[in-house]
Amino acid sequence: MRFAIYYAPENQSLLHQLGSQWLGRDAFTGRSLEQPGHGLLSGKTKAAARYGFHATLKAPFHLREDKTQHHVVQDARVLATLLAPAQIERLVVSEIDGFVALVPQQPSDDVDAIAAKSVRCFDHLRQAPNASELARRREAGITSVQSQYLSAWGYP
Repeated sequence: MRFAIYYAPENQSLLHQLGSQWLGRDAFTGRSLEQPGHGLLSGKTKAAARYGFHATLKAPFHLREDKTQHHVVQDARVLATLLAPAQIERLVVSEIDGFVALVPQQPSDDVDAIAAKSVRCFDHLRQAPNASELARRREAGITSVQSQYLSAWGYP
């Protein structure tokens, strides 16, 4: 079983509503939504719509054999007490690895701190990728920095 840790805005928030509209699907209700731009976004958002509008805090990982879902939930509770809120002044549309994403217009130390703490918090639960998984990801064409991330954190 794989786990990932995501931030999702509250169901009734404007950010959730706008993000869901952008993706063409509300993940809380499962309802399809008409996207802006007469479907021009659908090819770029189809995969993301499956997961709903979110920000990845810890990319998908397989649990070590001696760990359970309980450990993930326990660590998520601890992480929630450690993270300080981050204010993002302006988001811009960008493309990341073939996905359309909203990213901060300006770098943010606060957002970077959330990302770093989130990745590290759950890493002791992560099963290291096996040789075939490493080879598959590297053969798909990743940069040297992504290869370093793959080795260190199990995800490029």
